[in-house]
Amino acid sequence: MTYLVSAPYTPTAEWGVRFSDPLFDIQWPLPVSNISDKDAGWPLYDVNAEPFFR
Repeated sequence: MTYLVSAPYTPTAEWGVRFSDPLFDIQWPLPVSNISDKDAGWPLYDVNAEPFFR
């Protein structure tokens, strides 16, 4: 993955959702066998939580 940024890295601005969130029902083509603790620990999607609800 490549992406451009316009400001320095700010850890407090990070957010994400769990790869296995049942709401999204993503059918991954291969079993997820290697995931970081950080990525495995993201919360389930909540439309009423920041940063999703504006």
